[in-house]
Amino acid sequence: MSEDHPSIGETNHPDPFRYAGFFRRLAALLVDTLILTLTAGSVLWFFTYVYDYTFASDYAIRDLAPLIDFVLLILACGAYYSYFEGGKGNSTPGKRLLHLQVNNRNGLPIGNKQALLRFIGRLVSTATFGIGFLIALFNRKHRTLHDLIAGTIVVQKEHTAD
Repeated sequence: MSEDHPSIGETNHPDPFRYAGFFRRLAALLVDTLILTLTAGSVLWFFTYVYDYTFASDYAIRDLAPLIDFVLLILACGAYYSYFEGGKGNSTPGKRLLHLQVNNRNGLPIGNKQALLRFIGRLVSTATFGIGFLIALFNRKHRTLHDLIAGTIVVQKEHTAD
């Protein structure tokens, strides 16, 4: 049976976690997307600009520039999410702003490997035209496809004066 529904014979103990809602998670994603667009996007724009002038006569490299940019963007995003979600605080800047944290199913912090697996799952969520994100609307724990793949939950932290 689904982990969101108790099996026969299970007791209905109150869940100790405050799961992050869909719209709060969406707001955090938008903040992180803005940060990634401004940083990685600016760097990639600069390199693309340099490609046009530096390699103007080398069409092989110039034709590969969009592919190189795409691969670098995926690597930058993977590094960003793995570093922040797998490191201290288990939160990207967007999640931290909205008091969210990524944990394993037991509520414990995840490491960089599980954060990287979650990012790979995020690519799958994105490749399904966003359906992997939308499934969070239809389960009690608001888990996305990448949460299910990586065995993670996103919880709302208590507000503390850091």
